Amino acid sequence: MPRSKNDLLNRGVRRVDRFMRARLGVWEIADDSVCFYRLATKRAPYALTLADGSRVGAGDPVAILHLWGERIPALPAKGADLAWAKQSYRVLMHSLRAVAREMQVNPLLADAVAVGNEFSFAYNVGSANMFERIGFTLIQPSQRGLLDRLTHRAGRLWTRLLRRAYNEPSLRAASTPEYDTVSLWMSRAELLKRYGTRTDS
Repeated sequence: MPRSKNDLLNRGVRRVDRFMRARLGVWEIADDSVCFYRLATKRAPYALTLADGSRVGAGDPVAILHLWGERIPALPAKGADLAWAKQSYRVLMHSLRAVAREMQVNPLLADAVAVGNEFSFAYNVGSANMFERIGFTLIQPSQRGLLDRLTHRAGRLWTRLLRRAYNEPSLRAASTPEYDTVSLWMSRAELLKRYGTRTDS
């Protein structure tokens, strides 16, 4: 039985989420009800070499993707199926085109050389191939120190709490053994080449 979106824990998570978005300067990039990305600006936390050959230096300006949890297509009661996968892909394409438009028109993003963030998802060969096919470079940390491991665990817990508050059916994906946190990045040039001039169907 789904929990109420207004139970005490969910209300607390939503308050903290609003506070963190304000603190990080996260803004909405589309006024439709489909786009599931928000954006913020930041300096690249480490150097990156992306699949298209682009290099991002540590400290370079980048755009940070933030998921708009309640807009992510909810898993059906029986789990992921072909209809859900097709809907999710259409929403993802729409969202990437919205990001590309924002990169082209927003002065805050004029110097951003790449877009991405760390995301927790059911990581496996299929999902990795899908993200690479649409232009992202996947970067997994080769090793983690104690602080990194603790931060990683805290991040996974926070992701679960956000999904509980905004999109409870998506928690099913979090139970798979491949569920992990992976960095996804795409160069500005690759984003605009793939999604900057296309229009939604």
